[in-house]
Amino acid sequence: MGSKNYSVTDFFSEFPPKFWFHDGSFLQGNEYVKFNEDILDYPKDEIEVWDWAGVNLNKESEGFVNINNTSIQYFCIEKLIQQDYDLIYNDDNSGEISDIVAIKNNENEIHIDLFHLKFATRGVVSSEIKNFYEVCGQAQKSLVWKYKENTEFFNHLIKREDKKQKQGQTRIRKGDIDLLEKLLFEAKWNKKLAFHITIVQPGFSRLTATAPILNLLGVTANHLKKEGGINLRVIGSGT
Repeated sequence: MGSKNYSVTDFFSEFPPKFWFHDGSFLQGNEYVKFNEDILDYPKDEIEVWDWAGVNLNKESEGFVNINNTSIQYFCIEKLIQQDYDLIYNDDNSGEISDIVAIKNNENEIHIDLFHLKFATRGVVSSEIKNFYEVCGQAQKSLVWKYKENTEFFNHLIKREDKKQKQGQTRIRKGDIDLLEKLLFEAKWNKKLAFHITIVQPGFSRLTATAPILNLLGVTANHLKKEGGINLRVIGSGT
């Protein structure tokens, strides 16, 4: 299949970018589309509150060589390790499914929790909606994995772990590569995968969440529920 060269003007004329707005409307080229359905705000009382004491809210990733134990990701992973998961996986960086993948293998299905994290603007708790644009987009984008072949999900994790191990590092924070291969085998024989999606943004407070933030979260929750039958979980701060 041959390649085609474009000028910048021709490229964007043929492939116009799509800009999403917090109310679910979007602009593509010169077409503005607004949905007629009423989308409910995300319920404020359903926002989970974690205590982020000792965490640097300006540092999102824990890294792989020198683990940053004051980062948001490190805090979340350590908290998840104490819960009933069989495997915790750091999928951070380019090509990620989500920042953290947590898996519980049950008798009849494999539960997969995708955690999307975002640092706080200026490292402080605020009511700035820009804390949410990217992480909401990532949550919506990750829905595509529900509709891929079961084996594709685990092959993705195995390949990325193999690459890290060749560098003397690992993405697996609980469990091991043998467990990943076992899960791949079980998924290959059509063991059901049950996906769950969580947004973690310690840079906002449940107490002071603004209407635009709740609306944007509502749009994301509506998309995940309507397109994938998945309920959105949101974790923030309580101060």
